[in-house]
Amino acid sequence: MMISDSKLLATNVNTWLNRQEDESFLIRGIANRIRAVLSPSYRVIDNYNVLMCSLTEMQAQNIEIEDCHLSETGMFVKIRSNQMKNFVRHKSDEIIGGILVSNSETGHGAVNIKPRIFRAQCTKFHLRK
Repeated sequence: MMISDSKLLATNVNTWLNRQEDESFLIRGIANRIRAVLSPSYRVIDNYNVLMCSLTEMQAQNIEIEDCHLSETGMFVKIRSNQMKNFVRHKSDEIIGGILVSNSETGHGAVNIKPRIFRAQCTKFHLRK
């Protein structure tokens, strides 16, 4: 319906929304697209604020952004700290600590900060002779 008759779709959606007189809701959008329809009690925490707060707190640490992903439904940032190094079995089996920061502005998940371990041994290529 969005492709074949967008005016009809708009009329239908507006009709359905007008039937919900006693209910309120929060609509999250960007440009002319609706990203989420949420309960009025949903507390929006913007990805930008989560990212800036996280990076500000870790600014003094020797961190590296390993991966960052932003989509319509979530933000994920993998961070590792070279100050949090240790060895599992011997000098060549290095592990590095870090965190995973995630958030959703559209109700697909809460702000989450989880510890993670990066094993450097797994990223090295070994050539056989």
